[in-house]
Amino acid sequence: MATPGVKDGSGVLHNRWVMLAVLTTARLALGFQFQSVGSTAPFLVANLCIDYATVGFLMGLYLLPGVVVALPGRVFESALRRQAGGSHWPAADVHCRHPGRCERQL
Repeated sequence: MATPGVKDGSGVLHNRWVMLAVLTTARLALGFQFQSVGSTAPFLVANLCIDYATVGFLMGLYLLPGVVVALPGRVFESALRRQAGGSHWPAADVHCRHPGRCERQL
């Protein structure tokens, strides 16, 4: 039996609260990044002689690596699912088909 907060031989951390705290911190950091860009946009426009559309474009460029990593990740997940014989993976059966709405595949 694993002791909370202790790694077993495979290197897996068994403390769910630590994992939750790490994910929460990462999510808050991402929100802080967006809020800071939005609040500093007038200064960026004035000092760099750019318009607000360019600020939005630069924010999009900042997020582009995440898209580049996410798309092959989905293909990799599908290959793993086929290799496992189509077994049920609860984390993989939620697909966002429309903006703001996620559906669960049955």
